[in-house]
Amino acid sequence: MSRVIHDFSWPGGFPSHANPETPGAILEGGELGYSLSTAFGAALDHPDLLVTAIVGDGEAETGPLAASWQSNKFLNPVHDGAVLPIVHINKYKISGPTLFGSMSRRELENYFIGLGYDPIIVHAGETGVDPFITMDTSMEYAYLKIREIQSRARNDGIIQTPRWPVILFISKK
Repeated sequence: MSRVIHDFSWPGGFPSHANPETPGAILEGGELGYSLSTAFGAALDHPDLLVTAIVGDGEAETGPLAASWQSNKFLNPVHDGAVLPIVHINKYKISGPTLFGSMSRRELENYFIGLGYDPIIVHAGETGVDPFITMDTSMEYAYLKIREIQSRARNDGIIQTPRWPVILFISKK
């Protein structure tokens, strides 16, 4: 019994949900994956709204969320609000590693740049770095970047596809 308790919902241990390793199970999905598309939907036609969506790296692997990353292309900085996604990368989902958790810092940056974002990386495990101060600074930078994009579009008439910020918060499980 102590082995089951110790290894429950732990990498290499026993999963907490039905998954492909469980005989007869095809997948375990739950209702994850809709946070980002809901955030983008809320921001449409609400020019003063800033929606923050916190996404776990396990949730980011679901089909709905993977498709939602493209929604940044639908936000019009003149008429719509903005979405600030924060991806919490702790390298594990339920009982296994995540794709984002297996990527290097450079791969993560390139991935999100390719999706049209301006990635901001906050690494909670760096020695001598206070993650709270780094996160606070990153949130302020992202906010100012969003307001700059909107101001340039609304006041100066500069309308081009913006590179909205995304915060990638990397921590231990």
